[in-house]
This record gives sequence, structure tokens and C-alpha cells, in this order.
Amino acid sequence: MFASLLKKIGSLPLTIESWLLSATGIIIIRIFLEHYSSNEAGRFVLIDASTVVHYVVFFLATLLLGTLIYMFFSRSTLKESSVITLFGFMIIWFPPVADLVISRGGGFTMHYLFLQSHDLAKAFLTLFWSTDSFGITYGIRIEVIIVILAMFSVVYFKTKSFIRALVAAFLIYLGIFILVSLPSFFGIFQNRSIPTFVQNSILNSRIMNNTTYPEQFGYERTLDVGFNSLMTQANLLITLFLASLICLVGYREKFKVLFNNSRFERILHYSLLIVVGAVFGGGPNFFHSWINILSLLMTVMSFVFAWLVAVCINDIYDKEIDDISNNNRPLPQGLFSSGEFYSLSIVFFIISLVAAYSSSMYGLFFVIAFSFAYYIYSVEPLRLKRHWITGALIIGFACATALLAGFFLSAPDKSFLSFPPLFVLAVVILFGFGSMIRDIKDYDGDKAKGISTLPVLVGLTKSKIVIGSVITLGFLATAYFFRDRFLAIAAIIASIIVWRIFFAKIYKEKNFFVVYLTFLIIFIVIFLSH
Repeated sequence: MFASLLKKIGSLPLTIESWLLSATGIIIIRIFLEHYSSNEAGRFVLIDASTVVHYVVFFLATLLLGTLIYMFFSRSTLKESSVITLFGFMIIWFPPVADLVISRGGGFTMHYLFLQSHDLAKAFLTLFWSTDSFGITYGIRIEVIIVILAMFSVVYFKTKSFIRALVAAFLIYLGIFILVSLPSFFGIFQNRSIPTFVQNSILNSRIMNNTTYPEQFGYERTLDVGFNSLMTQANLLITLFLASLICLVGYREKFKVLFNNSRFERILHYSLLIVVGAVFGGGPNFFHSWINILSLLMTVMSFVFAWLVAVCINDIYDKEIDDISNNNRPLPQGLFSSGEFYSLSIVFFIISLVAAYSSSMYGLFFVIAFSFAYYIYSVEPLRLKRHWITGALIIGFACATALLAGFFLSAPDKSFLSFPPLFVLAVVILFGFGSMIRDIKDYDGDKAKGISTLPVLVGLTKSKIVIGSVITLGFLATAYFFRDRFLAIAAIIASIIVWRIFFAKIYKEKNFFVVYLTFLIIFIVIFLSH
């Protein structure tokens, strides 16, 4: 009977959107119940956007953990595993209700474990029932036991293997333990107390000033927001890692296709622009804080996923062109449908916003600007890529947003005037016109569909001369602006190589990106060494 119930549940319809919305709904109810059962003064007063986002990402990580373990050890499909674990996920409602009953309405406070290594080991071996497990309430402890037994039971009934069920039960407990003990692992090799280490790390980073206004909210609440942002970042990394493993196990071929279609050289381009901005804004001192580095990683990640949104949208609206010029892409080959790309773009956009929000409110603004710039670049009725001037300016603007996101993440002065306006204009123009290099390989398709790119208007040879001149100017102008002789040498060498690449017998776009990205890396190294 139990096996047939699992089969019936696993056969229920499911989409990416319905899974995400259902999981979020379960989590929101849990947030309500948890704060209602808390014995802290204020209860709901302490709920703000940073708290909600933090909780949602944390619980999504636990759900994905359960899905991955069940799918692997029960040998079930991704769809079946996702539905079954989604139903089981409602167990997170149990702890706050149980706490209210046990405390006779008084409630208990739930929070992460902040323990040294020996106390952490004791908490693990006792299933959180040690006296040092403060913050892990009676309801949570009972919930953990229920989850362990449930994982063992469903895997055993599915496979009839005692060993597989036992290992699955152990791994779900280990994963939950790691998630609720994350702050302890941050400072596990420190001699001072874990709460003090985490607090000092937050205070010595830029995360508080980047995610809120301390002068408006007061020290304690601002510190809470900083902690929420830090934990959102850590849990988001875990969530994405688990999601990647699930996709590799469940949809290996489609995962590979998406990866190969991501235009990796452009991901590196925008990522390095963010790093360049951070180096320019904060200098070497910015990189002395591990939280600052984590925030920079989140900013990079937000733009990576925003770029993946742009790729999905662009491929949908460029399918007819790609049928001619890029028929190796997923849509022309029939490896994905347009509907699947739309669903993925929604998921990628949400991830992008969460990553940006956790690192910097300035980064959030710039990644939104980046995303909408690419939307009007590709989508009717504007479809600004139709003309080479508007297309170039939009690409230049997108490059400027990445540079500024890194700059305002690290810069102490958050005024727009702290970044030279003329330099921003130069970035837009140089990167905009330099970006027309992408139009060279799309020449045949753009010409067939009447897209007015520079190569279509003036021909391949003349367009290469124009684009090569702009790129050379960009290299040399960068060296001149920063007055560095080593950077000047790198700029001259890069310019010579670019011209050789453009007029080689066989033009390969990736060779240009190798030169360009190498120049950016040299710039970062030189700047940090000063």
C-alpha cells in the first residue's frame, strides 16, 4: 500500500514554476508559524525582506538536499522525486506548532548553532539533544528524527535495500546538520567564540553598508540584516550546488547543452568587468575580508544568471537567424523548446535577483538594469539589436552596469560622482562598438533577415577595420588613463594580436576573447600589486 501511494504521488503533474511556487508557499507558511511561536519580544516586528529571503533560500536548500538523496538512492526519476519530497516538505510546519504545544503557548526561539568543534561533535552524535544545542528547539529535534525515519522508510519501500535506506537516512541527517550549523563552520578553526568571530567578520566587511542604511535602522538591526545577507549568500551557494547535482543526475544531456550554450567567453567578460570595478573601487584592502570576497562572488553570480536569461530570451527571438548562422544551438537542433527556455529564464532571473540582493542593493539595481537592457535589445517591438548603433549602445550600457556593480560593491563612497562620468561614457562607447565583433560571425543570418549590423551595412573587411580600430583605442586608452608602463606594453601587444586575428585566413572569434580576457586579468593583477 505504501509503495502504491508513493507511485500515485510521484505521477502527479509538475512543472518548474509549480514546484517553485509550491515550495515557496510551504516556506512562507513556515515563516509565519516560526515567528508566531517565537518567544522573542516583537515576534513579527523582526520580519523584513532580508529575513524572508534568507529563510526561503535556506529551506530551498533543505528541499533540494532531500530531493537529491531520495532520487539517487531510490533510483527514481527527477520528476517523481521532486513531487514526493515536495509533499514531505510540509514537515517543516511541525516544529513551531510542536513548540507552541510543548511550551504551552510561550514558544521557543529557533536559530543556527554557534558552537566550537567539540560541542558541535556532541550535538551531531546526540541528534541535537545535547544541552549545547541551544536554538534547536524540541520541535526541530523531533522533526529531525521524523525526517530520518521517513527517508529510511521511503527508500527502503522503494528499493527493498536496507543498506541504501540506511545511507540515505544518514546523509539527510548529515546535510541538515551542516545547514543548521553553517555559522559554526565559518569560524571552526578560530580560537575565539563563534558568535564573536561572525559578528566581527560582518563589521569588518562592507556587507552592512551595501545591504542597508545603518544610520536609519540602528546598530543591532543593521547587524541582523548583515547576518541575513551573509547566510543567504552561503545557503544560495549550497542551493545552486545541489540543484546542479540534481540536474546532472536527472537531465545530464540537457545540462550539458545549456552549459555549452552559455557563451562562456561572455560570462568571463562580464565577470572580469565586475572584478575590475571592485578593484578600482576598493583597492587591495577590499579583498582582505572573506565576506567581501563572498559578496563579490554573489555579484558575479547575479550577472552570470542575468546573462543566462539574456541568452535564453535572445535564442528564442533569434531562432530564425540561428537556423541559418548558428544551427548548432539548442532551439534549431530541437534539444529544447521555446517554452522550456522561457521557464528557465524565469528561474535564472529569480536566482540573479536573490544573489544580487544578498550582496549589495547597488548590485541589485545594476543587474536589473543589465537584464532589461538585454530584454529591449532582443525582444519586439523595440528589438534594438535591429540597428547597429542602438545595438552597440545597449551592449556598451550592459558592460557599464557590470563595471559599476563591482565598483559600488567595494567603494566606500557610494556617490555616483565617485566614478568619473566621462569614464562611464567611454566604457559605453568603447565596449559598445567593440561588441560589434559578435556581428562578424552572424553576417550571413543577419543579412538574410535584414538586421542592420555594421558588417551588413559596410561589408566584412571595412567593419573589421572599424571594430579593430575601436578595440585598439580601448586597449591604449586604458593604459593611458592608469599611467602604467606594464599595462601599456600589454595594450600594444594585445592590439597587434587582435589585428592579426581579424585578418587571418580563418577568423575565430574565441581567439579575440582569449586576448581580451588576458588583458583584463593583467589589468587586475597590476592594479592589485600596487
